[in-house]
Amino acid sequence: MNQRANHKVSLAYFSGLVSVFALLLSSIFSIAYANGTVYYVDQSAFGSQSGTDWDNAFLTVQQALNVAVDGDEIWIAEGVYLPSERTDVSDARSVTFLLTEGVEMYGGFPSGGSDFSDRNWEINKTILSGDIDNNDTKTDGITESYDDIQGSNAHHVIQGSTTVTYTNTTVVDGFVITAGKTEGGSGDGGGKSTGAGINFKDNASPVLRNLYIIGTYSENDGGGIHFFSNSNPVLENVMIENTRANDFGAGVFFLDDNNPTFSNVSVIGTLGRHAAGVYLNDRNTADFGNFYVCRNTSYDGANSNSNAGSGLSIANDNNIQVMNAAFSANVSGENGGALRMRSNNSVDLDNVTMSGNQAANGGGIYVREAGNDVTISNSIIWGNSSEIDNSGLATLNATHSLISDNASPFSGTGNVASTTSPFVEDPDNGVDNVWGGDASRVSDDNCGNLRLKELASPVDAGLNTAVPVDVVDVNSNGNIVETLPIDLDGKVRIHNTTVDMGAYEISGDLLPQTITFELPAGAQDGMLVTEEVTLDASSTSGLDVTLTVETTSVCEIVTMILIVNQRGTCTITASQPGNNEYEPADDVQQSISVSKNDQNIMFTSPDDGDSFTIDDVVDLEANASSNLTVVFSSLTPSICSISDDSATLLQAGTCTIEVNQSGNDAYNAAPAQAVSLLVNKKSQSIDFISPNDEATGSIGDAFTLFATTDSGLSVSFAVTTPSVCSISNNLVTMLTNGSCQIKASQAGNENFQAAVDVFRSIVVGSSSLQAQSITFSSPANNSSVFVDTSFNLVATASSGLTVKFVSKTPSICSVSGNTASAVAIGTCQITARQTGNDQYNAASDVVHTVTVQEAGLFSVFIPLVIR
Repeated sequence: MNQRANHKVSLAYFSGLVSVFALLLSSIFSIAYANGTVYYVDQSAFGSQSGTDWDNAFLTVQQALNVAVDGDEIWIAEGVYLPSERTDVSDARSVTFLLTEGVEMYGGFPSGGSDFSDRNWEINKTILSGDIDNNDTKTDGITESYDDIQGSNAHHVIQGSTTVTYTNTTVVDGFVITAGKTEGGSGDGGGKSTGAGINFKDNASPVLRNLYIIGTYSENDGGGIHFFSNSNPVLENVMIENTRANDFGAGVFFLDDNNPTFSNVSVIGTLGRHAAGVYLNDRNTADFGNFYVCRNTSYDGANSNSNAGSGLSIANDNNIQVMNAAFSANVSGENGGALRMRSNNSVDLDNVTMSGNQAANGGGIYVREAGNDVTISNSIIWGNSSEIDNSGLATLNATHSLISDNASPFSGTGNVASTTSPFVEDPDNGVDNVWGGDASRVSDDNCGNLRLKELASPVDAGLNTAVPVDVVDVNSNGNIVETLPIDLDGKVRIHNTTVDMGAYEISGDLLPQTITFELPAGAQDGMLVTEEVTLDASSTSGLDVTLTVETTSVCEIVTMILIVNQRGTCTITASQPGNNEYEPADDVQQSISVSKNDQNIMFTSPDDGDSFTIDDVVDLEANASSNLTVVFSSLTPSICSISDDSATLLQAGTCTIEVNQSGNDAYNAAPAQAVSLLVNKKSQSIDFISPNDEATGSIGDAFTLFATTDSGLSVSFAVTTPSVCSISNNLVTMLTNGSCQIKASQAGNENFQAAVDVFRSIVVGSSSLQAQSITFSSPANNSSVFVDTSFNLVATASSGLTVKFVSKTPSICSVSGNTASAVAIGTCQITARQTGNDQYNAASDVVHTVTVQEAGLFSVFIPLVIR
């Protein structure tokens, strides 16, 4: 996906994200402020340029900034405006829009002007551009990526004076900010090297609202927005996209002792040498509400801070709360794809979703150093390269959250585990199959759709009392003491009595819908029992409508075809139950007068949903109430074929068998009946023939691998200890002392299930490692259990290392951790395995055999004595 396509997708998402707040914001700011003067700017005006009204508007923004004072407002019409105020008379690139304390600056008015209530900053784009030499690659005046910057652009598009203290009465609202490019490095104190989009140093607390910051580049920190210290700005409805910094904070940078507020902020597609998306250094207190962070990449660097925290990165002694936030497809080459922290931070994550984030350590969360306190509630951390890396031994407490398979190092209650994705669409790394991008930001990563599936385990699984207070006012109603009222989509935060985990509630404020259901012409005046008509119904939502027959003795519906069975009145109800976007529609009912009899069919065997295996032959039984002969047919002929009264199962899938009776002069055709049978693949197993599991070798030795399957399919090999040994085709070579672990796999095909992987160990340089052995104490070898029972597995290694268990016969018995389950009658074989470490050689596997017999039967085992 090229940069332009990326921009269009992201801007569409951001427009949807903030649209729920547009009406509120419009009403809040629609009353003109009477405390000061309003100055007008419209580059298409032809009047006196006095700025007193739209007809006589200033032609440039700087004209208005030069006369506005504390309490004044500047209203700016759509168009592209360039900065002209130099902060360094000797540097032509020091031109900027230099803000005045207490002045409120609003963009988004149509050319020619309008009232404040008619302002629309997303449609009437007011662009503040640093492309002062007018040679960037642009679309409609916007430099869409840092790679599109050409020539000598302004260092900072918007800048605060270093001698002024800015308060929340300074407002920048409704602009596209683009094409700033700083120069210099970290040694210049941030003068020209930081904050290519918006740059403040100390004591700056403006309100930055309704902004789209795109295509800016900082040689040092803060590619999009930069603050140094002692600042308390408000960021509200801000999107930062395709910005870059060669050090920290490609999207947003805060140094020390700041207290920013983030409400409805998105950071997408930034590229930073160190922390990409948002970076907070030391002693900051920050609140994030409705925070969307996607596809940010930390790409390079030689020290321990490099490639760290591509979504949100914090250094030391920060106090952070994040709520209603989604971190997706952020890529760090080293630590913390979504969130990285150093030392002594307090971090509170409430209704946060992290998925698809990538890092060598802690794809979701990485804790580098000691003293951190992390609280996670009502959140989902699932599907990252790894979920949590607590190398810094933080205090981690997670409650009512889904954190992958629940195996991360944390304490807490109410958590759920899931081995399947709860999301509508998982993030993915695109057609190039590579996460992240290089320095030119070539990336087609997909942020996914992290809204919840309807039956996912996080739905209605949160804790209402853990929903935080809306301290950032995500719905812009002025109430910062109410419980968080909405989710990241702007829907009601607690729906259906219990809050969902993660950033999105599966349903909230639902849209209305109606059903259109009219009878076809062939049914409006009544029907004969020999007639059929096709029904049609639709909803204004576009969701499928369900037709239900209320008078089943008179008529039935088969795949939208109405079949009348006997005399009476056929009544049909059209319904649409809604989903997480639409409320249920009112039912629509139609009635048809029917004049005659009918017959029906009963499918007696097999039962719907029964499970079989490829090549099975299944007897079919059905009868018609008319006693007429029924006919079976396969609706899935590639899965199963029919011959008379039997079905042959051909390949894996769902076999659907339909039975029909065509009727005669006395009876109408019977409604077809169908059963769906699950056809499973055949099982297969691997015989790992060579090397044996007690093989030893020395550095440089090579072993030929040989294994077969009872399916006849070929086996593939891989090493799981690449630091000890390497593999090429079927030859494994020993690289260093240790235990070389080799995995034999067979992935299956359309007819066979994947085989259970079989492992072999080759001890390399065994004389320098200690030997160990396994004592497999339970169950006893050659013992027996009943089918559908579970039993504990107990084994110890003389080394004290943990023993793992593997079922060699998964179709007979399965193993999960230290528990085995007997699933079918037969001979169950369970392997106890300890693969060793840097002190111990791998132990020899110990295999115990357990006979699984039918429940309720008593078997007498008589030893066989051979004389």
